[in-house]
Amino acid sequence: MKKLITFMFIAAFVSCSVPLVCFSSSVVEVVSVDGDVKVVPSNTVKSVHCRVGMELAEGTRIVTDAGSSVKLSFDPHRKNIIRIMGKSDVVLKLTNGDKVELIDGEVYAMIKELKRGEKFRIRTPDAVCGARGTGWRTKKRGGVSEVAVFDGRVYVRGLTRDGSVMDGVSWVSRGEKVKVKKGSKPGEKEKLTPEELALMEQQAGLAKQKKKERVKGLGVANGKREEHRKNIIERKTESLRREKDRPTGRTGGGSELKKVREVRP
Repeated sequence: MKKLITFMFIAAFVSCSVPLVCFSSSVVEVVSVDGDVKVVPSNTVKSVHCRVGMELAEGTRIVTDAGSSVKLSFDPHRKNIIRIMGKSDVVLKLTNGDKVELIDGEVYAMIKELKRGEKFRIRTPDAVCGARGTGWRTKKRGGVSEVAVFDGRVYVRGLTRDGSVMDGVSWVSRGEKVKVKKGSKPGEKEKLTPEELALMEQQAGLAKQKKKERVKGLGVANGKREEHRKNIIERKTESLRREKDRPTGRTGGGSELKKVREVRP
């Protein structure tokens, strides 16, 4: 009887644990917070201060004040991150590939590691955009949405006034941006200025990453140059040593030649 009760307790515990595991895979973690950021859970209208380490579920609303920002991670290894900039209003979707709904403001997405078949899209009232393994900025101000790419390339589609996705797609590559008006398809692609691109990389943290890679590469290059210099010195030293040890035969040969000349009649 005791064994039966124990077995039933374990089975009940496992069955209750499974939904918790599934739920944890659909939450988003707060990585960093700068300034005043408010969070409104989906089951309430009361906002709370956003804190590092918080787990945000689907339907959570994030509102940032001017000059503030928050980074959210969509995977345990923090390979897929968005940064919500100041004066933004965002709702987490987490269903059917739509991860973020940008109601107003500005969001940077740095997506590096998605599972096979997984999608990552950001939706605004005017457009939907997304890709795999890339970085872009989505901005929504007034009746216009703008998608600008600082790494890889992103697809952009317009939305009808009822929210349906339009036919046709515009691919935006690194160094380009495109604007989408409400109820219209994406407009003509425009080139980003070097200043715009550099600022975007800085805001996304990509500039700092590139600097680390350059420093690492410089260290490797310096190490190779030093090794090459040492090899040259060693070869020169060995060559001089061999020259020193090599018998020239000039003195002996000269003496013998002198003796032959002396005995010649």
